[in-house]
Amino acid sequence: MHTTRTVTDLLGHLHRDLEFASGAYRAEGQDTARPSAEIALGSVLFFLTVVFDGDPQALLPLRRLSYALHDLDRGQVDPLLRPKKIKHRPPNPLREEGFIAFAAAAMQLFVDGGISRGEAARRVADSLNAMGYRIGSGNHITARQVEKWRDKMRAGSPLNNEAVGRFRRIVEECHRQFPSSEAAAKTILERLPLVAPPEILLKP
Repeated sequence: MHTTRTVTDLLGHLHRDLEFASGAYRAEGQDTARPSAEIALGSVLFFLTVVFDGDPQALLPLRRLSYALHDLDRGQVDPLLRPKKIKHRPPNPLREEGFIAFAAAAMQLFVDGGISRGEAARRVADSLNAMGYRIGSGNHITARQVEKWRDKMRAGSPLNNEAVGRFRRIVEECHRQFPSSEAAAKTILERLPLVAPPEILLKP
């Protein structure tokens, strides 16, 4: 049985480890992405190992993922991390698709608030560029690109693209929670760095 103090202490250690891993990732970027992920995952696993009272086998998938990440540094690729072979063009990484869903949702909410398509796209692009977001090899985001992202999210199916489902959920939830669509769009853009920091789009 774990006392409140024990759990509090463990949460404190977890918080410090995650802050350290996040700091290392932000400071060094892509070169330390995997080691930072290993530190974060290891810390979460340690916390769960101590506080989890269920079947220890429940943690095996996470343990295997941790071992698989370490094996990559030894030149070994666990089947868990081996890319699936597909015939058509590979989709964008999930981190990019998630970012696109938020950007497209912000534009959609501006439009829902009565702002023209072009102006809505410009506002989103200007905000993203001001926060340091870049695409490709460091290119600024254009209003036209934002329009394409929104069109892609609106035309897609959540059955084929997880980001489309996220886009729809964001828009629907914002309509319920915010007094105006414009306020919702501005809030999404303000909080976006907490969900998807600018460096998430840079190519390794």
